[in-house]
Amino acid sequence: MRPAHRRPLLTPLLPIPGRFIAKRLSEVIDKPAHFERYAPHARINRLNRQLGRASRRPGGLEGLVLVAPSPPSPAVLSDEERATLSGAYQSRESVEFVIDHVLTAKSLDAARREQVIEDSLKAAPQAKAAWPNVAMREDITGAVASIDVPTIVISGELDQVDRIATLQTELLPRIPHAAMHILPGTGHLSPLEAPADVARIIARFAGRIFSSRSAAALEGDHSCESGDIRPCRDAGLRPRSNSA
Repeated sequence: MRPAHRRPLLTPLLPIPGRFIAKRLSEVIDKPAHFERYAPHARINRLNRQLGRASRRPGGLEGLVLVAPSPPSPAVLSDEERATLSGAYQSRESVEFVIDHVLTAKSLDAARREQVIEDSLKAAPQAKAAWPNVAMREDITGAVASIDVPTIVISGELDQVDRIATLQTELLPRIPHAAMHILPGTGHLSPLEAPADVARIIARFAGRIFSSRSAAALEGDHSCESGDIRPCRDAGLRPRSNSA
């Protein structure tokens, strides 16, 4: 059961919801309270672009997980397509249509389906308009190319929103050390369609990162830090440059 006080991220109570989330996300990445080592994961449509801030490699950042992310390059859409997207979440009927024909490849249980409908309808009008008209025009390809922490991308095999082919063309070449994990028979809402699979991939990735870093420290940095790529590859890592 969801707590009674739970509110969707983008509500009419937030005058500038997109900027609010971007600011909060930036604060989490730049100043992670009470964490010396951490690996953030993002599943925020288009606003995950703010994770380009990870390119600054703030202290303690060990890795990055992108779940069903959008590509860092601008979306090429006609005015008609942008208008369609702006109205996609205006009514219960339109939200249900999008869930069934665009967002999912697996049926959601009643509670999760209602959660998506409720959150979509409560989203602020500004957010619904800004998504196709502002966020989808953003270009952070330069920032993303600077990310040098271990990174994984989790994508649904049947994702119609941010397709695997698009991510392989627009995202992975800009983060060449990133590893992609494809969830069979899964659509765009992978955390709801395949939560156990997503959790298992993230847990395994985090475990490898932290265990590899700890082993490197104990060995006097004679593994990843010394340039030996074999233990790094096993954990989805890449060796640091000696000039760094």
